[in-house]
Amino acid sequence: GDCGKVTGGGWIVGTPSGAKGTFGMSGGIRRGEFWGHLNFIDHGTGMKVRSTAVTGFQTDPANPQGRIIDYAVTIDGTVGTARLLVVDEGEPGRRDVFDLTLSSGYRAAGELGGSRTGGGNIQVHKCPPGWE
Repeated sequence: GDCGKVTGGGWIVGTPSGAKGTFGMSGGIRRGEFWGHLNFIDHGTGMKVRSTAVTGFQTDPANPQGRIIDYAVTIDGTVGTARLLVVDEGEPGRRDVFDLTLSSGYRAAGELGGSRTGGGNIQVHKCPPGWE
């Protein structure tokens, strides 16, 4: 059956203000159900994003190392939605990507390594036993 799992955490500098954005995330399909969480803080504005549910999970059609996860979220306590693209391009996190778009129009994206360096790691996992 459909299954998948991705986890990650770290920080990017690609926020609208150029300040750090820190995050912890997971997403996938476990026993036929969407699974995961998202926490994101923009340290320039103090904005906090917290997931309340995972509503979608797919492999990025443009990149087999990418995953697209949809979340129901609160944005500073206001209900909204988020779409997150994460890419696991190498260990440990050298060219991984975190790209977050919110229903408010906010977008923050960056690499966890490379020229616009952040830090952390995105890990696409093989399906754990019992997750099918």
